[in-house]
Parts: sequence; C-alpha cells; structure tokens
Amino acid sequence: MKIAFAMGFYLKSPSTLKPGKSKFQQGGAEIQVSYIIDELQKNGHEIVYLKLGDENKKEPEMVNDDFRLYTVKKPYKGLNLLHHLNRAHINTILESEKPDILYQRGDFVYSDLISSYGYENNIPVVSGLSMERHCHKEKINFNHMFLINIIDRILKTRYYDRSSLIVFQSEEQRSKFKRNFGKDGVIIGNGHPIPSGPFVKNPRPTIIWVGNIKPIKQVEIYIQAARKLMNYDIDFLCIGQPGIGDYHDRVRSQFEGLENFHYLGELPLEETNELIGRSVLLVNTSSSEGFSNTFIQAWLRETPVLSLNSNPDGILTREGIGYHAGTEDRLTNIIKKISNNPEERKIMGKKAREYAVEKYDINLITKQYISEFNKLLTAE
Repeated sequence: MKIAFAMGFYLKSPSTLKPGKSKFQQGGAEIQVSYIIDELQKNGHEIVYLKLGDENKKEPEMVNDDFRLYTVKKPYKGLNLLHHLNRAHINTILESEKPDILYQRGDFVYSDLISSYGYENNIPVVSGLSMERHCHKEKINFNHMFLINIIDRILKTRYYDRSSLIVFQSEEQRSKFKRNFGKDGVIIGNGHPIPSGPFVKNPRPTIIWVGNIKPIKQVEIYIQAARKLMNYDIDFLCIGQPGIGDYHDRVRSQFEGLENFHYLGELPLEETNELIGRSVLLVNTSSSEGFSNTFIQAWLRETPVLSLNSNPDGILTREGIGYHAGTEDRLTNIIKKISNNPEERKIMGKKAREYAVEKYDINLITKQYISEFNKLLTAE
C-alpha cells in the first residue's frame, strides 16, 4: 500500500540526527515516524512524506530513491489560521500521489486540511496523538485571543471528527479523549529498535536527564536535586538542545560551578543512548508529557526511570520498572536511594529491559499499524 505521512518536520533516520538541528526535527513524533517508515519500507510499502518548509515546492525531493518528500509552506509568522492558503498545494500533492492511507502525528498545523481531504475523497486518515494536550479541547481565553481560540477549537474538533482512526499512546489518553471528544480509537505504543547488550554501568553512579531545555521540561528541578546531593558520590548528566532567552540564562546560572552536574548540550541519538545505557537512572521532570520516548530508550538499556509527574497508565509502579516521585523532595530522595542500592537497580533494570522488549519492539508496533491500515481499507 502507499502511505502518505504528514508531519511538521522530517527526520530521515534517528541514527543520523546531529546536533544543531531544530528542536522540532528531533521531536518524539518525528523519531517515531522515522522508525515506522523504515519498517514499512522493509515490508514493501510505498512512502510519501509532507513536511513544513519556507515555501511550497511543486517538485518533491527524492530521499535516497526511497520515497518522495514534499514541502508545504509554514503559516506566516506562525499564524496557523492562515494554513488554508495552502489547501490547493496540499490537494495537488495528494491528488497526484493517490495514497491509500493518510497518516499524521503530533503538532502538524495542516491536520485539518489533511483530514478534510481524506474525508472528502474516501481515503482513510490515521491521526496519532503524542501529547496530553492533544486529548483536550482548546482553552477559551476571554481576551484578545478569544476569536482565535474559538476557531482553533472548531478546527481541532473537525480534524478529529474527520479522522478515520485515532491512535493513542496509553489508556489514559484514550479515556481523556473519549471524555472530551466523544470518540474512541486504538492504543499503539511507541516502537524502538531493540539494542543488544551488555549494558555496562559507570563505576560512579550516573543519573541522566534528556530533553530540550524549555519551561515545560522543568530541568531546574533536576539541577536542584543535583545541588542537594552535591556531597554524594553521584554524577548528574543533562542532554538536550539549549533553550533560548531569559529561561536559558536562568537555567545556566543555576548549574554553573556545580561540579557534579554536567550539561553536554545536544548529542546524536546514538551517543545519547550510549550514555543512557551507562546510567543507573533516567530522570524526567516534565510538567506535562505524552509517552516519552526516553522512557523506552532507558528501559531497553536496563536503566529504570524516575519521573516527577508522568506515569502513563501507572506503568512505572505497576510493572516495577521505575519510580513515580510526585514531589521534588521525594525525587531527590529516590535518586539518593537508588544510587546507594546497586542490587535493587540491577533487578529493576533487568525487569525494565524484559518489559520493553516485549511491548515496544518496533517490528511488533509496525505490524499493529499495518493491521489497522488493512482494516480501514477492507472496511471500504
């Protein structure tokens, strides 16, 4: 079958990701789609890809003779309401390609146009949710943004109504979405290639945090934990694209001179995974999260996860593969505890690896997608 992917940005392969790229290009949605595309191609399926760019391009780029990559112009100055100006360009691409399935995921500003085209032309549209906010209706602010908020809510609701299938990452997302939009779907987890071991941990206990430096990720909480434990035999690693403006300056001022804290900046995915595999604990401090890819990256490398807030479907505690802190003080205490308990972290790490191999193998996940695609085509 021919599948057209509509995404905000394009990442050919996670292993090719290099520092200096836009933070959006290395987002979880793009990484997941690149893994899925690799597996679909191995199974003989044809791929078409639409991404955002500075201008509409009539002719596609050929990506290593593998598939055609089309560019759709970003809305002027981020004004998403202007996205309908590109309806003709998107329709021309899809009419020429005639895909069997339309797939979109994440914060793609042309979602409404893609789902409308599929709805009007009897082409199944599969929409993948990758963040908790995707499960909620747009908030209405009674200020100068009131009209824009109303239109955004209308477009988002229509986009979901015209999707043939909604894909969730967890039962929690599915429940919230049904409550807010009255529509059901299927749960398909994030998929990853299975790395081979062994995973040798650093002699000195190493804790790792991975994410872009932006307010929602709350890296300052991780820095505070490192400061509280500066007299303990623990190294704290921090990996991610630098932030911008005042927030980045505030964050940097908090860890400058902190000898047990090491900010490594942006790193290629393979190097990041290597460091995760050598760490005893991955820490997540986000105030809001979907199903973080870093959780699975850690579990596959026998590294338990400590999360301040996110615990999708209670997996961390239910499966015994990590910790849900809930408070900043408890997060710090768990870091201290796990660093001093090699036997506990070894047992938990082995369990995490076994669980991740069983649930998140990209081969298994792609087979689930192919099955759902076939169901949609058969239903026609």
